[in-house]
Amino acid sequence: MIRYRVRLLDLDRHHFEVECRIDDPAPEQRFSLPAWIPGSYLLRDFARHVVAVAARSGRDPLPVEKVDASTWAVRGAGRTLTLTLTVYALDQSVRGAWLDRQRGYFNGPCLFVLPEGRDAEAIEVALEPPPHSLCDDWRVATALTRSNVDERGFGAYTAADYDELLDHPVEISDFESVEFIACGVPHHLVVAGRFESDLERVAADLADRKST
Repeated sequence: MIRYRVRLLDLDRHHFEVECRIDDPAPEQRFSLPAWIPGSYLLRDFARHVVAVAARSGRDPLPVEKVDASTWAVRGAGRTLTLTLTVYALDQSVRGAWLDRQRGYFNGPCLFVLPEGRDAEAIEVALEPPPHSLCDDWRVATALTRSNVDERGFGAYTAADYDELLDHPVEISDFESVEFIACGVPHHLVVAGRFESDLERVAADLADRKST
C-alpha cells in the first residue's frame, strides 16, 4: 500500500506538504509527478511548483537526487521510505492547486508523487486539519472513498490504485453545498469562494423533475 499524508503547511506562503510512504522500496527507488491530468490533453509541468524535497528511512535522512524535471531518486532505504514534497500552490485554474487564507484546493497530479512501479497498489490518503484558527470552519469536499474521517471530513481516505486517486480533486474550505438527484444518481454540488446565487434553485434546475 502507498500511504500519503497531506498538510496545509503555510497559508501565507501557499505551501502544501505531502508525504509519500512505502514499504520495501527498491534499492534505487524513483518517484515522479505526472505531466498530465485526467480530462486534459496537454503536457503539464506540475513538478515546477515543488520547492523542497526530503527523504527518510525510519528516522534516518537520505539524500535525494533529481533525475529529470519531474523525477527524484532515493538510494539506501531500509524497510520503509518516506518522500516529502513541499508544493507551492497558487494556481486558480481547474487543473492546479491553490492555498491561502480563504481556501485550499488541489488536483492529485499536483501533489501525489508516484513511486515507480507501484501505480497498481492500493492507496490511503490522510488529510490533516489545518492548525490555524482561521480554518476552524473549513471542511473537506472530495469524491474519494472515506475510510476514517471526522465530522469535517479530515482523516483517512482510500483509492484502489493511483489512477483512481487522480480522478478526485479535493476542496478544503468553508464552502457552500447542496444535494440533488439527476438521472437517478445522487449529486453533491460544492461552491467555494465568492458567489451570488441561490443554491437551492440551482439544485432544483439540475435535478430530475420526477425527484422534486
